[in-house]
Amino acid sequence: WGNAATESLMGLIKAEARTLEARERSTLEIFEHIECFYNRVRMHSALGNLSPEEFEARNLKDAAEEKAA
Repeated sequence: WGNAATESLMGLIKAEARTLEARERSTLEIFEHIECFYNRVRMHSALGNLSPEEFEARNLKDAAEEKAA
């Protein structure tokens, strides 16, 4: 069950991306979704269960407060 979502996505990609143009467009859309959306909002246990955006914002705020003090 762990790979069901990935296998479903790969099946969809193979079915939809038949031409080179469609394949390139699909590649860019998948990259954008993973790198620009999913990885930015998904919580990471290594970051204290914060998303990368929340972690970065918190660290920038803390650094600014330390600099001001």
